[in-house]
Amino acid sequence: GDSRVSKSGYMDVLEFTGIDNRYYSNERLKKFHRWLFGSSVNCAKEMVIFGDMLPTQGINNDMLHRRVVNFDEEAAGYAAWFHEGRPAIGHILTYILPKSSLPGPVIPSSKIYANGGAFFREKTDDPKGLHGVLYNIKSQDEWHTHNEVNGLALSGLGNRLLVNGGRLGEPTRAAALNNTLTINGENHKSRLGGGITEGFITGELDFASGFSGPALTGSKHYRSLLLVHGNENAQGYFVVLDEVESQIGNSVKNYIHPANETTVSEIMVNQEYEAEIDHYPTVQGTKLTIFYATVPEAVNVKKVPSAVPDRYPNYPDHNRIESVYQVNPDGKRNLVTVLFASDNAHPKAGFQRIETDGFTVSTLTQNEVTDYLFESAGESKTQVAGHSVQAEMALFRESGFWFVRSGTHFLSAETGFDSDVPVTVFMNEKSGAIVSPGATVKLTGAGINSVQFDQEVEVLSSSGNSIEVKLGKGTFYFN
Repeated sequence: GDSRVSKSGYMDVLEFTGIDNRYYSNERLKKFHRWLFGSSVNCAKEMVIFGDMLPTQGINNDMLHRRVVNFDEEAAGYAAWFHEGRPAIGHILTYILPKSSLPGPVIPSSKIYANGGAFFREKTDDPKGLHGVLYNIKSQDEWHTHNEVNGLALSGLGNRLLVNGGRLGEPTRAAALNNTLTINGENHKSRLGGGITEGFITGELDFASGFSGPALTGSKHYRSLLLVHGNENAQGYFVVLDEVESQIGNSVKNYIHPANETTVSEIMVNQEYEAEIDHYPTVQGTKLTIFYATVPEAVNVKKVPSAVPDRYPNYPDHNRIESVYQVNPDGKRNLVTVLFASDNAHPKAGFQRIETDGFTVSTLTQNEVTDYLFESAGESKTQVAGHSVQAEMALFRESGFWFVRSGTHFLSAETGFDSDVPVTVFMNEKSGAIVSPGATVKLTGAGINSVQFDQEVEVLSSSGNSIEVKLGKGTFYFN
C-alpha cells in the first residue's frame, strides 16, 4: 500500500493488536491533533504556510483522519468541522480503526502556544474570515524548518495573503525569504526563538508577543501580532508591532511577502502599498494593503524565489516588500505596520498619518468607524484626539475598545488606567485583560469597582468609578 499510509498507521496497528497502547492516551498526540485541525488551518480550511510549503499545499481527505476520535474529543470536533460535507473514503481502515463516528463539528477558536506560536481567527464560521499566525518555536528544529522566528502567516477573504520562500532546501531558507525581520539583512543565527512570551484573547482583539531568543545575536526583537475582529460596522484587520533593541548604527530590515507575482502598487511613497493576491489565489479579486504607520527610510520591492529553481524550474517568483529603518540613538526602534485585506465586497479602509514631535499617530477609517494607532518612546504623557496616553504603542476606537502595549497611562473620557510599571492592557466597557510583570494598576470607568478577576488579586481600593489592584506576574482577565 501507500508508504505514507502505512507509516502513519503504525501506531494504529500497535493499538489495534494490543501490542502497545500508549498512543491514543498520549497527551502530546492529543494536543497535536487539536492543533492540526483547530489551529493550523485557516478559516477557508487551508493550511497556514510555514517551512517547506507551497501555497498550493493542502490537507487531503485522509482515511486516517476519521480515527482522531480515538485520541481526543476536542480534536475530533475540529476534524468534523474541517471535513464537514465530505464523506469518508470508502476504505476498510476507515471503518475498522475509529472507535466511534466523528462528533458534531466544532468551530476552532484562537489559541496561544508558548512553544509554537499564536494562532488567531475570527469567531464566526466564515471561509472569508481572517486568520493570523505569529510563528515562534523553541524546540523541534528539523530539516524543513526555515529561518522564520517571529514569522507571519496571514489569511483572509478566502486566500492566503502571505507566502514564504516555499520549498527551498538547504541553504536557501534564509530569514529574508520569510515574513520576519533581520538586523542589517543578516540571516538569523538560529531557527529557534524564545517562544510566545505573552498574550490574551478577547471578543474584539487577540494579542500575542514573541521573542527572538537565540535567533538574533546581540539584538532583541519582540514582535506583537494583533487581530482586530470585524463586526457589523467595520472589517477586521491585522496590526504588527516590532520592538527592536540593537546597536546604534544598525539597520532593521522588515520583510513582507504578499502572495503576489505581478505588481506591487505604491499608493504613497514609503507609507502605503497594495498587492493583488494573484500568486496561486484561491479566490480572485483580493488585495492586501500594507500601511507603514511607522514610516521607513526606504521600501524596496523585489522578486524572490517561491521554490528552489532546480527542483521547481517553472514555479513563479513572488514579490517581497522590504522596509528599512535605522536604530534610534537610544539603541531601540519600534515599528507599527497594518495589513488590511479587501475585495469588491469588502472595501479598503482609509489611512491617514500624522507625525508630531516624539510620536506618530495614524487613523484607519471605515465608514463611521475610526481607529487610532499611536506609537512613541513611552517617556511622557501625550494628548491624542482627546485621549491621554503614555505608552510605546496604543490602538483605540472612537467610543469603543482600547489597547495599550507597554504603557503606564491611558485615559479616554472617564475610562482608562494608571500603572506603576509598564503593562499591556485591553479594555472594552468593563471587560478586558492585563499582562502584568508584577504591577499596581488602577482601572477607571463607570461601575468599574464591580469587576471580577479570573484569579486572585489584592484589591487596594475601590470606589464607584475606579478600582486599584496589586497584580502578580501573568495575564489577568476581568469582567
